[in-house]
Amino acid sequence: MTQKRRKADSGKAIREITALRWEPTHVTKPNPRVVPLQETRNNGNMIMNRYRALVDASLLDLLSMTLDTVPLYKGPSRKQIIIPMSQDNSNIIITCADKYIFNINRLFESIKSNITANFLCSDNRGITVTANQIASSSNMSIIEKYIKESNNINPNDVSSPHLPQSKFYLKILGIPYITNNGTPISHNQVEEAIKRIHLFNNIILASCPHVIKASPKSDIAVIWIDIWDSQNGTKAKSLVNRCFNIGQHIATICSTNMNPSVLQCKNC
Repeated sequence: MTQKRRKADSGKAIREITALRWEPTHVTKPNPRVVPLQETRNNGNMIMNRYRALVDASLLDLLSMTLDTVPLYKGPSRKQIIIPMSQDNSNIIITCADKYIFNINRLFESIKSNITANFLCSDNRGITVTANQIASSSNMSIIEKYIKESNNINPNDVSSPHLPQSKFYLKILGIPYITNNGTPISHNQVEEAIKRIHLFNNIILASCPHVIKASPKSDIAVIWIDIWDSQNGTKAKSLVNRCFNIGQHIATICSTNMNPSVLQCKNC
């Protein structure tokens, strides 16, 4: 009995020991603070504002460093001489470009000119000769004469050389929107009228005229015209504030900013 009691007591003690769970007393359980949603948003906005400020400052520094050294837009050089011609003539000249450049420079030397032709290239309009300085009218006449008298070149397909041109934008005011026939004025009628006016002699339109109403309830038209001109705008300046007759009406030419083509005008 004594042995059985001892075994029972020992077995009970083992079961009590194994049933115990060890929990360290020196480790405290974390008690995280619940961050309110508004505070989280404020912190996020503050970080984003700082990031944007850094990005803006970097862009401003980069822009200030490059504005004086890198041009934002580079158009054609005034040292170029554009000679419009047919594609066949252009192909003949470009195959012997070095010979043409050599002969052009010899002609310049014969008149003791300081200009020198560096190279030429071709495109769908003709050929372009790049020189060391801006060519004068006499220089361009020499090039034109030489090219037209060259072998295998059709002189009827060679136009007069000119310097690079730019588009200039003008508008014509004072013309009724409705014609005598009761129909709105068309761009074809405007083109025909422009051809008969002495002010537009030697003026080439860069696109079809755009005709719109001055306002939705107005019966007066505003005609936008784009013309080819030198980069100095000599022809455009000579047209500004000039008046002419279209029928019994007096029209005025005014300068304007670039007007993009609009498919649907709200005034019509």
